Amino acid sequence: MLVNTHVLIGNKVYNYLKRQGFFNLRKNSFIYGNIKPDLLLPLFSRGHNFKESFNFVLEEGEKLSSLEEIEKFSVSLGVINHFLADFFCAPHYSKEKFNLSNHMKYEFALHNTFRKLDKNKLLTAENLQINSLLGGNIKDTITALEKEYRKKSPSIENDIFFALRATTISSYYILNKSPFTLPSTLELADISHG
Repeated sequence: MLVNTHVLIGNKVYNYLKRQGFFNLRKNSFIYGNIKPDLLLPLFSRGHNFKESFNFVLEEGEKLSSLEEIEKFSVSLGVINHFLADFFCAPHYSKEKFNLSNHMKYEFALHNTFRKLDKNKLLTAENLQINSLLGGNIKDTITALEKEYRKKSPSIENDIFFALRATTISSYYILNKSPFTLPSTLELADISHG
């Protein structure tokens, strides 16, 4: 996904978490984390796909459960979200089907579609079926999402919905195990605003 699309996803997830009562996350640090893997070579050179980086995401999520510095936590959570979003982007998922030119064209189209869906209020927690994903853990949830994604016909809309589902739910799971935990009673708010 384009850096600008990762910013949009980061803002969506941040605003969702804020509406849930999680006010400690540092927005600028979190947004930076969402783009950091496209800016720094060690993260850029790591495969931005499920097969190559799923275990990395799980390990990084575990590390966050004991991290007590909110700035570093916010950046690291953003980095995890970046990889999760790319897991559900067709050019990253099926690298062999996309040359660089087609990869970039697809990501520009995805960005424009994201903005249209957001403008038309179609990226709500209800439309993304966020509630149906709660209750498990990050590993099982992402594995189930990947299995479901694999069965669907590739489409830009699917990529957007799956990326938002994966990042939103994973952020919830990670925050819930962190020193910066969310309130114990989670009532999912609409993530369409912001």
